[in-house]
Amino acid sequence: VCSSDLQHHHRWSGDQAAGESEQAVWYSRLKLDLPNLGEVVAAVSLQAGGLQIHFQASSDTAGLLQTQKPRLQGQLAAAGLNLLGATINDEPKRS
Repeated sequence: VCSSDLQHHHRWSGDQAAGESEQAVWYSRLKLDLPNLGEVVAAVSLQAGGLQIHFQASSDTAGLLQTQKPRLQGQLAAAGLNLLGATINDEPKRS
């Protein structure tokens, strides 16, 4: 069973009243329940300089994500996206 929960937000940075330039920041949060990896939550923000991703997963899955971070950065670069940062946090397994 694979399920997902997607949330999407859009916000502007900068003080529009003061006439500063507007910069869109897109934010999405994905919650996936994957058969072999379990629950993985990815919070992604996209701004002018590139992409930031924060992952939350079980200890085993977090370790796997950590080892694959260079591959993720390479694939994003090939797609023309700069990875500004990727953090991976683990959570204890639920019994």
